[in-house]
Amino acid sequence: SYGTYSILWQIRQALELELPYLYLGYYIENSEKMSYKAKFQPIEGLIDDHWQAIVAR
Repeated sequence: SYGTYSILWQIRQALELELPYLYLGYYIENSEKMSYKAKFQPIEGLIDDHWQAIVAR
């Protein structure tokens, strides 16, 4: 999918720039259109002002 391709491209760019993190944008757990983001682990979400691990379902 275009979303998966986009993330793979961003990962490559982040590696080339030696960035420690890649922000994938917002994520809605129950959205089928955003489910591709959960394939990229580990993943964290900002929950109650703290970054927490999100487990893919």
